[in-house]
Amino acid sequence: MKKRTAAIGLLMSLMPLGQPLVIKTGFALTSAGLILSIPEEANAESAVSFYNQGNNKYDAGNYSGAISDYDKAIELNPNFAQAYYNRGLSNVKLGYLQDVCSDWKKALSLGYEYAGILIIEYCQWVWIIDFLDYLSIWILNPSKY
Repeated sequence: MKKRTAAIGLLMSLMPLGQPLVIKTGFALTSAGLILSIPEEANAESAVSFYNQGNNKYDAGNYSGAISDYDKAIELNPNFAQAYYNRGLSNVKLGYLQDVCSDWKKALSLGYEYAGILIIEYCQWVWIIDFLDYLSIWILNPSKY
C-alpha cells in the first residue's frame, strides 16, 4: 500500500497544479482536487487528536492545558460541539465562570444537548451579575443614564 501511495504521489507531483489527467475510461484526476481534500481530513483528525489530548489533561487535573488543547481543536473545527462543552467544564474547574456560559451555549447551538442542562444549572447567575453591575453603575452615576 505504501509503494502505491508513493507512486501516486510521485505522479501527481509531476502534473501541473490543477491540470486534469484523463484516463481512457473517462476518469479524470486533478492535482488540485487531491491537494484540497487532504487538509480537510487532516484538520478533522487533528481536531479530534487535540480534543483527546484535552480530555487526558482534564482527567489528570491539568485544566489549563486541557483548555489550550480544546482551543486548538475548536480552531481546526469550529463546529466541534464537544470541544466547546469540555472547554466549559475546564473553565468551571478553574473558576473562569464568564467563559463557561458562552462555551456551553455554543455547544448547545451546535446540537450538543447535554450543555442545556448545565446552562440551566450554572448560567442563571450571569444575568443577575450583569443586572447588578448595571444597577451599581446607575446608582453611582445616574446622570450617565
